[in-house]
Amino acid sequence: MMLNYLSKDLLDEVRSTYADRFRLAIDRGYSDPSSKYYWLYEELGYRLRLLRQVNLFLNSLSMYMASRDGEQPMYFVVSYTTNLFTEKRIGEAAFNRKDKEMFFHESCTYWQEMQEVLGLMSHDYDFANLPMYYVDLCEYAVRAVRLHLYIRERAFHAIDREKFDTLMQRQLYPDNEQGGAA
Repeated sequence: MMLNYLSKDLLDEVRSTYADRFRLAIDRGYSDPSSKYYWLYEELGYRLRLLRQVNLFLNSLSMYMASRDGEQPMYFVVSYTTNLFTEKRIGEAAFNRKDKEMFFHESCTYWQEMQEVLGLMSHDYDFANLPMYYVDLCEYAVRAVRLHLYIRERAFHAIDREKFDTLMQRQLYPDNEQGGAA
């Protein structure tokens, strides 16, 4: 199986878009806690901090790739990405929702695309090929961040409305390929 890699470049593009919107929110006075749109300022700030953190995490991951224990880098990535899906990070409503499988189930294309990377790394994967292993671990983290932002967009604070899939480059996947229809 060959992945259609989104790569860390996607996170840089999303961060740039959110940074522009964050500056605009400040210019419009949304950073004032009494502003009607203070929530937008807060959410954009959260997303920018998250994107910066994941970038720093992925850059530091390369230092651990040559460890004697080939599973250690995967452990770090899975631990990091699991933390993205705590109640604190995705909001109580999404975390406690009776039908939370709408996010963590095959019916969610963002979930499917994240699982696609795990599927690639499960059977006969060459963990000794450190450059490709690093690329695939980064791809898993990128897709986990996409799912995280999707959950926040749908269940916590919608800031992109109909443009979210485009921003997350969902248009790269034609219907019924690489995870289904958007």
